[in-house]
Amino acid sequence: MPPDSYSTASHFGGVTDWYQEPSPYEGRPRDVSPGVDGPPVMPEDPYAYVVASFQALPPPDYVSGPEEPEQAPPSPIYIPYVPEPVYPEY
Repeated sequence: MPPDSYSTASHFGGVTDWYQEPSPYEGRPRDVSPGVDGPPVMPEDPYAYVVASFQALPPPDYVSGPEEPEQAPPSPIYIPYVPEPVYPEY
């Protein structure tokens, strides 16, 4: 349980002032549901929603896009054989 209040100190010009701050939980019900009544809560596995979205089935009114036409494999490129160069003698 959080405390009803907590101590804090202010330090200005060599003088320290101690005082009680009211608890941020004061006035709230003791049974707090994280993510509903309090701050959002990180799920145990942060990537679980990504996996779940890829495993979900598409809606019944889903229409797939056009299929990519099948293409023939690219033809080989002809590289002519070049023998070793012959250099004239001077």
